[in-house]
Amino acid sequence: MVGDALRDPSPLASLCESLSPARRLALLAHLEDTGLIDAAQPDSVTDDSVTAGSVMADSTTVETVTEGVRALVAQIGVDGVEQDPADGWLPRPVAARAVEALGWPDAAPPGRPDPAETLVLLARRTKAVRRFRRRVVVTHRGQALAKGELRAFARIVEAVRAIGREGMFPSGQPRTVTLALLAVADGSAATFDELSEFIERGEAAVAEGRRGGAWGFEWSLRSRQEDGADRRFDHRDAAGRVIEILCALSSPGAFGSITPAMRVVARAALR
Repeated sequence: MVGDALRDPSPLASLCESLSPARRLALLAHLEDTGLIDAAQPDSVTDDSVTAGSVMADSTTVETVTEGVRALVAQIGVDGVEQDPADGWLPRPVAARAVEALGWPDAAPPGRPDPAETLVLLARRTKAVRRFRRRVVVTHRGQALAKGELRAFARIVEAVRAIGREGMFPSGQPRTVTLALLAVADGSAATFDELSEFIERGEAAVAEGRRGGAWGFEWSLRSRQEDGADRRFDHRDAAGRVIEILCALSSPGAFGSITPAMRVVARAALR
């Protein structure tokens, strides 16, 4: 355990373990200053809030991050739609109508993912839709997301937390993804264009400690395993995946802009 307020294992705990003692203390101080390791107290949860990853979100936040799914579910309807013959999922026109209703661009803006594709990706990762008898239908989970139910927040967080998990990372995220989410969560990044820069800075801080060599004995088995996998997970891939999933949480008319609700989701995904 690297800090009393950090759950072990967690992406933030793993990140701390990869740093030199001095850098670790600096990071813990930063996390405390920004409130990223202040766990929500059980008695602070009200009927208008919910916790996920020790981060509390209110109904307004949940409603904001589920705007996209709500628009997509409305287009799918209660009877579902026929599967796309090419990939077996949602036909492009269905997602395109949802994108139009949200006031998002109909094609990928520079440096951003395709709005229709990222919306479908979010629906699939949250299991809001499924295939049934050659149709794509909305699940009970999807209906909860579309209603903006408070419990839906945890499903959104889990979809973000799963970025890079296919690499078999014990903490659930490669360090590069953790650094990208941290830049969003603590407010360091004002735009998504800045994520790669913050990842590079974080990796430089890790490398700085390694060059010293005096604290190598402190590396945990988990840290060494993740270090090797991170070398195969390019920071540009990490930034791209984080941007892809968070853009699906964009507000109407503001595709690709970081919102306070996105920062809440990023905070929860780091715990």
